[in-house]
Formats: sequence, C-alpha cells, structure tokens
Amino acid sequence: DQGAKIRGHRVHLEEVEEAFLSFDNVNGAVSTVVGEEEHTHVRLMLEGDISEHDISDFSRRCQELLPPFIRPERIEAMAQFPRLSSGKVDRKAVQAMLKLSC
Repeated sequence: DQGAKIRGHRVHLEEVEEAFLSFDNVNGAVSTVVGEEEHTHVRLMLEGDISEHDISDFSRRCQELLPPFIRPERIEAMAQFPRLSSGKVDRKAVQAMLKLSC
C-alpha cells in the first residue's frame, strides 16, 4: 500500500499511477509525495516514449480523472525506469529522482 496524506486527504498513490497508465506511450508510472503539511503535493515519473507535448496533454486530461489534491504538480518522463536484479521497477530509485528534481 502506497498511502499518503495530502492536505488532510488520505490518498493511494496507485490511483494517480493507474490514471496515467491508460494514456498512449505510457509503459509505467511511479509517484511520490513531496513537501510538508499544507505544501504537500504529488510528483509523477512516467516511463515510455513521451514528449513534452504529451506531458502537457496528460496534465490537462488528468484534471478530468483525478481530484485536485492528488493531481501531480510535476510530471516527468524517462525512456526506461531503473530495474532491480529481479526485473521489477526500482520504485525507491525513481521516487528519489522525483524528490531531487526542482
């Protein structure tokens, strides 16, 4: 379970990720929560052949899919996520990248 509390709301980050997995060219999604208290927000990393134009389009479309408090304030993309030796996505590494990005 990837639960988090954002501005008083209990959310599951899987909801954010699942919303974006339905978009073209998105092969994977990892989200994380950054900030503290009233400045808490979601950041999202997408995996796939995704352009800046795609990201803008995804941001507009997520307004219809997600409540305001869990809409990502920042969306980034990379061709391929780092993987563990088991072949699974290294979620901790992706989340660390999101927390470091400004």
